[in-house]
Amino acid sequence: MYHIISEPNGNAKLSRMPDGVDDVVTTGIAIAPASIGGHEVCNWRGSCAALCIGINTGRNRMKNVRDAQIRRKRILRENPEAFRYLVIEDVERYISWSERNLMSPYFRPHMYSDMPESPRGGTPEERVRDYRWLARMFSKLGVYGYTKHPTAYRWKFPVNYSLTYSWSEKSNVRTAEAYLKRGHNVSVVFAGDPPGRFDIGRSSYKVIDGDAHDYRVKRFDGQGNIIGLKFKGSAASMLRGIKSGFVNEVEK
Repeated sequence: MYHIISEPNGNAKLSRMPDGVDDVVTTGIAIAPASIGGHEVCNWRGSCAALCIGINTGRNRMKNVRDAQIRRKRILRENPEAFRYLVIEDVERYISWSERNLMSPYFRPHMYSDMPESPRGGTPEERVRDYRWLARMFSKLGVYGYTKHPTAYRWKFPVNYSLTYSWSEKSNVRTAEAYLKRGHNVSVVFAGDPPGRFDIGRSSYKVIDGDAHDYRVKRFDGQGNIIGLKFKGSAASMLRGIKSGFVNEVEK
């Protein structure tokens, strides 16, 4: 049992492997999203907060799961150095476990949260939540995640850290294009099955099926592509998402 990180393959979505691949494993850190638990960890959120799968789907709706997410967030907020130590201890065990099982370990530190605002300085909690330190410490670990950060494409990332920009109703074309031009991918949520291509600005981009697996790394997704995600939730929630602009309708 781990202190902070989730059990490997303990999450149904994370456990899906890319086609033809059977030697990878992933896990991550699930803390309560947005401001749940009294501390904001999704600075650029929009309507996605009310529709978040970290709140509304599967086991995340259960009280004991929600309480565990809030407990982890409180440790991060109140004692970030202890949180960092526990993450390191967990990841060391996770990598050892994966090597014994002949698996390549991947890791998603922000399962239901986002990166901090500043790449330097900030509070002790923000410095821990900038998990580039984790990628640098464990070069065997493939670290990846989504972000709505408007300028993180300017940051220097370790070669084993892959970042995908999340398109939303608050996004602007220039930010998305900046991520794409620098080799990152952009995720887009659709009301139905994703189309083959999606336009941002004056350019059309290939759409990758983001629900086939969770491994948002260049090895499997390539770079400069759109990661198409099918909305997960009730019909009423989807309509709210479409109205807000977070969920994109698919042209027939």
